[in-house]
Amino acid sequence: MTTVPILTDFWTVIHMENINRSFTFSGGQCSIIRTCTYPDKCLGILHSGITSVEVCCSLTNNMRSKCNGTKKAVIIGVDYEDSTHELKSPISDTFHLRIELDLIREFPQRNTRIYTDVEDDNRIPTKSNIMRGIKWLVSGAKANDSLFFYFAGHGGLNRDDESYILTSDDKRITHEELRDKLVDDLPDGCRLTAVFDCCHAGNMLNLKYNYTRVSDLKYNEPDVDGESTQVDVICWSASPWDKGTKDGPFGKGYMSNAFIDDSEASYVEMFRILRRACPGAQLTTSHRISDPDKKFIM
Repeated sequence: MTTVPILTDFWTVIHMENINRSFTFSGGQCSIIRTCTYPDKCLGILHSGITSVEVCCSLTNNMRSKCNGTKKAVIIGVDYEDSTHELKSPISDTFHLRIELDLIREFPQRNTRIYTDVEDDNRIPTKSNIMRGIKWLVSGAKANDSLFFYFAGHGGLNRDDESYILTSDDKRITHEELRDKLVDDLPDGCRLTAVFDCCHAGNMLNLKYNYTRVSDLKYNEPDVDGESTQVDVICWSASPWDKGTKDGPFGKGYMSNAFIDDSEASYVEMFRILRRACPGAQLTTSHRISDPDKKFIM
C-alpha cells in the first residue's frame, strides 16, 4: 500500500507506473484504475501527462447522499411557556416547517415527529423525549437516505464554553451528545441536514468545515476546525457559538422563516437568505462545498 499526498480535496497527480496500484488517501482506501467502476464514489480525475485515470474509493470515503431514499425528520420547538425565558415563535415555526417538509421537500408526515410544549406527554420536548426522538431518527439509516433535525429554542454556553440546547424541562443536551447521537453512528452516504435556531448555535455538531460568511462559501474558503466524519452532514445555525440571536415577531422566527423561504435556492442563495434574516448565521459541513451554486437539496 502506497501513501499519496492530496494536493487539494479532489485533485492530485500520479505517475504512469502507479496506475492499477492501491493507495491510501485522506478519507479511506482507494484504487487507481483506468475505468471508474464506482462512479458514485469517485473523488475526481487524476492527470499524468496526456493520460487520465480516475480515483474510485471504498465506502470508507465521504460520499454525498442523493437524498432519494427514505426521508425522516425530527422537529423540535420549545416555547418554555410560563417561564421567565418564554419565547414566542418556536412552536409556530415547527408547524410551518412541517408543511414545508411535506409539500415541498417530500418528507412524509408519517416519518416526521414533532416535539413541542403543547404535544402529548411523549412528544413534549424534554431531554429524554428528544434523545428518544434522535434514536428513532437515525435508526435504520442507509446510504442516500435524508434525515432532518430541527431545533428552535434556547441555546447556551456552559462554564467550559461548550454549547448546548435547553430542553423544556430545563435540562441541557451538549454539543458532544448531539454529535455522538446524531452524527457518529450514521452510515456513509446518508445525509443529515440540521438546523439550530437558537443562541450559541455555531458548529453545534462539531463539523470540520465552517463557513461564517457568504464569501467563504462562494470562494470555498471555510475555516477548518472540527472533527472529520464520513457522513454527509449539512448544518445551518442562526448564530456563532459565542453569540446570541433574536426571537422573531408575531410567532415567526427569523431563521426558521428564512429557511423555508425558497426551496429552489442554491447553497449560496440559501446562505444569503439566512444571513439577511440572521446576520450571524453560519453553515458548517462534513465536506467542502465544491459547487456552491448547486441547488441545495435534502
